Amino acid sequence: MPSIAHLFLGGLVGYSLYLISDKRFSKYHVMILFLANYLGPDLGWVLGIGNFTHTYAGYLVFALFLAFFYSYFTRFSPDFKKKVLIDNGHNRIPYANSFLLACAGGIMHIYLDGVMNHQGNFHLFPGIGNLDEVIVSINGFFNFWYDPIVPASAALSLIAGMGLVLAFIPFFWYMLKNLDRWFVLKVTAFVATFMALYYFVGSLTTLHADGGAIVYVALFWVIPFGLCALAMKLPPPRSPVEQRARLKQQLIPVLLGVGMILGIAFIAMGIALLALVDTLVSLAAGAWAPLAVHASSVHDLAVFLGIASILFGSLYVFSIIYNKRKKGLNVNILASIGITFGGCFVCIVLVGIAFTAGGALVDIIITEWPDALSIATPAMLLAVVAVLGVVFGALAGTTLAVGIGLLLERKAAFKFAFLFNAAFAWTIIGLYVCCLLSQDEVTKVTA
Repeated sequence: MPSIAHLFLGGLVGYSLYLISDKRFSKYHVMILFLANYLGPDLGWVLGIGNFTHTYAGYLVFALFLAFFYSYFTRFSPDFKKKVLIDNGHNRIPYANSFLLACAGGIMHIYLDGVMNHQGNFHLFPGIGNLDEVIVSINGFFNFWYDPIVPASAALSLIAGMGLVLAFIPFFWYMLKNLDRWFVLKVTAFVATFMALYYFVGSLTTLHADGGAIVYVALFWVIPFGLCALAMKLPPPRSPVEQRARLKQQLIPVLLGVGMILGIAFIAMGIALLALVDTLVSLAAGAWAPLAVHASSVHDLAVFLGIASILFGSLYVFSIIYNKRKKGLNVNILASIGITFGGCFVCIVLVGIAFTAGGALVDIIITEWPDALSIATPAMLLAVVAVLGVVFGALAGTTLAVGIGLLLERKAAFKFAFLFNAAFAWTIIGLYVCCLLSQDEVTKVTA
């Protein structure tokens, strides 16, 4: 989970860059860095890939996805007095620049997690297939190439190592005086020369664990700050805003087609759940022993989910058919409807878990994690589950009403949808819907 430390680190680093760059590292740059540092990798937990996104390499892949949203958010600026988002007509930070900032912020998040949450263990590469996850500790960085691999004179190794260290000072001064586009490459080449020597003679070079220190600093300090600097240098995209808007409208048939497929798939899944409920319950009980003693609760939950899937799929199919008959359908409204109905279904699933299998859930928690009893009694846990069920039930009803209002294009529904999603802006999805509903072509419909 994100912490106040993530907010503090991302906010102050971004603000510092804003000041020292004479505002070329703009407020929009700061916002993306802040969001990526605060929530970036943690959004993976929502999608069920948190273990992947909380690794250094895994998050860089995930940032390719996040950058679309972060770049899009920079199209808007908040008006706190009127409680609206103002559409500026184009993304202030292009996708490529947004990707660099998303990477920088996420790396800072992973660094802080490694230092504090994992007590000095840093997750670098995710486990994929037969490949194990790569985790490096502070001690691992210390021992990186620390011992010599060839017989070497300690005196000669120290002279060569310290010679390179001292030579770096006039070299760096010269490079600063004659700055060019190859500055980073030349400095990196010099450091690589030292690393080549360090590989063979280890800590004899400087009597310090410089190899691991250089890798550590490069991964968690040089790279993220370098990405922030590069994010100010990349040029904006060449395609005009109007052209990109027209291209986006061409996605409407695709979204309608995907929506119809999803609706039919949910109906089919619901029918399958109801038809095969006994078989599926037996398979679930056999696959995981704790479910065996709660077969009746699992059966009730499966029936609930089957009915909910059929109803949700039918609603989605109806909304697609209804939208196809509209003239001037806007892609933003269509996307907002889909996201809203999707959120409604997630809430309904959680309501079903709470009220059909709440007792079983509490029993499994106590059985699998006995330490939970040191925090709360079974009665308290059951009460928490019931309260959550009520909360998610209220959210399900609200999101359903919002989705239907957007579908019917009621002006009051648009305003309420904006305020409702603004309350959940911290989920990023809520902020995204707010932005979708704030574009000029959408606000003209609600004016």
